[in-house]
Amino acid sequence: EVNGEVFYPGSYTLLKGVRLSQLLTTAGGLKPLAYPYGSIFTREVNRLAEQKVLDDVAGRLRQDILRGQISNKPLGTEPVDLGPLMELLSDLETTVALGRIDIEADPTVLQVRREFDISLQNGDRIFIPERPSTVDVLGEVLNPGSRMFRTGMKIDDYINSSGGFTDIADEDKIFVILPNGEAIRVAISVWNYNPIN
Repeated sequence: EVNGEVFYPGSYTLLKGVRLSQLLTTAGGLKPLAYPYGSIFTREVNRLAEQKVLDDVAGRLRQDILRGQISNKPLGTEPVDLGPLMELLSDLETTVALGRIDIEADPTVLQVRREFDISLQNGDRIFIPERPSTVDVLGEVLNPGSRMFRTGMKIDDYINSSGGFTDIADEDKIFVILPNGEAIRVAISVWNYNPIN
């Protein structure tokens, strides 16, 4: 299934061994505003494997909570506050895995770098978005939200345009989630400055 900024979105029945570039051609190619770098590609086999891991972690956490409640009940002691653990357990139990795979979806790159042209499987889905015009600044900044993208701005520029860090921000644990889903840890302090545009 291919959706987003292609001329003929929809579900396609393809022969085994067909590659992503062939699907994009079959779907009429990319529209002028398409942003292939931000494509979201999901695979059902990966989603099921990720979901199993999430379910296993939730099951182990539930067992650990129950075991802890039984073994930590000496007479006259205060009960342990399980609120945070129960919240974490609830989050794990309600999280739905995506099965996202970082891919290259730019047809011009796929022509030159054939090793990036992924072979498709039954149930694969790709969404090609329109080019974004904003950068989201989230977490421990004074004014979280979206900022207009400006060529040449660096991470610290976006943080400063969001009011800077809060008092409890961990400035050593900043990361950027790129449009293709890849995450990069960065540093902006003087002694370990890592200027990423």
